[in-house]
Amino acid sequence: MSLVVAVLAPAFALVCASAPSTPPTQRPAALSPSATPPASVETAPSEVPPGETPPAQTPSGETPPAQTPPGETPPGETPPAQTPPGETPPGETPPGETPPDETPPTAGEAPIAADATPEVEVESVPVASPGRRDTREEPEPQGPTTLPKRKGVLVQGGLGVGGCGQDECEAIQRGGSKVAGWFGGMVGYRFGRVAPVLVIQGGTARGATPTSLTIDEEKFAFRNASMNHSFLQIGGGVLLHLLQSSIFDPYIGMSLGYFSSTTRLSAELVSDTQRLQTDVRSRTHRGSLGILLGINFRIGRRFYLGPRFDAVVPFAGQWCIDGDGSHECVKLRDIEDFDPGQFFPRPWALTAQFGAVL
Repeated sequence: MSLVVAVLAPAFALVCASAPSTPPTQRPAALSPSATPPASVETAPSEVPPGETPPAQTPSGETPPAQTPPGETPPGETPPAQTPPGETPPGETPPGETPPDETPPTAGEAPIAADATPEVEVESVPVASPGRRDTREEPEPQGPTTLPKRKGVLVQGGLGVGGCGQDECEAIQRGGSKVAGWFGGMVGYRFGRVAPVLVIQGGTARGATPTSLTIDEEKFAFRNASMNHSFLQIGGGVLLHLLQSSIFDPYIGMSLGYFSSTTRLSAELVSDTQRLQTDVRSRTHRGSLGILLGINFRIGRRFYLGPRFDAVVPFAGQWCIDGDGSHECVKLRDIEDFDPGQFFPRPWALTAQFGAVL
């Protein structure tokens, strides 16, 4: 220990001797009233680099405004609302959510930035120059999905009433059924507006019977008498449909073919001396021209229902009488006792038709 002290003591004394000594502090003398104050030293304003605004200078004798430490609110202002950590400030959308007025992006699409301008596709429309005709074709209007079938096999049938105004039909009007019951059918193929057809139609009626008959100056009375009239027309023709795709389907048509009218009288003839049984049939065989006017109302796509008017105009032909074991025929142009056109029937008919295009 004494050895360490002996070594360090001379070194410590050498360091202390080399340190400079500090002179004692002197107190400045007080200034006398007559002493002249030292001249003020003006500080040259610091140069401001070009492009920057020089700081505001405070006039001498005024107190510079107090500086607000960073993070504090200046006096007279309302501090902003503090949002607790982990919450979203009002008016902002939490991260990962879509604002209410925006549509969320579809899966697989990249989100659109708020300041991005949407791309708008503009379709160019050609404008026709003045004096030049626009040759563009307008699209055809699409009709309903249940358009009526206008091409196919045509099948039609109907029932109604018929009659005639000639002399042979007078018995029908005088005391019989007044009108004839009428029936008919038609089959053909429709090609849009045109349809070739085969027409078969006819009717039957009951006529009033005579009460007495004089033969060879002997008077006979009718007992158990009956008189029946019948008509038959068979012809081929064509129909023309006036409308193509409407619920109403009016049409006109004509036919040419065969026509027959038959009147049959069956009775028992009784006189004072004898009793006879008779069964006589009068029949005409003639050509015919048929006229058809009708309108169909569509029911679904294939079926229709509607009224039809028919008029039959017979021409030429012959008249035959069968009965009591005799048969005789005569051509109408050779008849001189009466007018065949006024005597033999030219029937008409009004029927309700039901049909389909298959």
